[in-house]
Amino acid sequence: MIQRKQTLYLLFILFICTYLLGGNPVMYEVSGIDTWSKGAVGTIEVSILKIDRIAQETSQFFTWNSYLIYSLSAVSLLAFLSIFLYKNRKLQLLLCGFNYLFMAISGILMYFYFMDGKAWIAAAESDSMHYGFLIAIILPVWNFLAMRGIMHDERLIRSMDRLR
Repeated sequence: MIQRKQTLYLLFILFICTYLLGGNPVMYEVSGIDTWSKGAVGTIEVSILKIDRIAQETSQFFTWNSYLIYSLSAVSLLAFLSIFLYKNRKLQLLLCGFNYLFMAISGILMYFYFMDGKAWIAAAESDSMHYGFLIAIILPVWNFLAMRGIMHDERLIRSMDRLR
């Protein structure tokens, strides 16, 4: 199971999603006059798990990015299940296909949370994008490589069946 290269690719997907959910890297940070405090200067931090408002050295929780959490959890769960379904390659391939859907949903939700964080600042003084979360771009590449390895195994098994 571990000696198969597609298992390693699925483990990479699982580790990256665990990092994104557990490490909660900041995606975007914008400072300026926010729309909550009627003229006070504040900072909005958009991370993977939540959107925070920081004003005058105090942090105020705004909202959870729950749909992003759910979609990244689904990617993690599908990758985890795919690792242990090495005997049923067709189902493993199907789960990897569904993984693309949840990866696309996660990318779209990250964009929407960027825009939601920007909307809470009326006059932006400075903004900065943190690039630690962009490691998620590698997820579809690893998923493609895992699917390619699964299809290779399936072709190998079918060719062995023809020889009997």
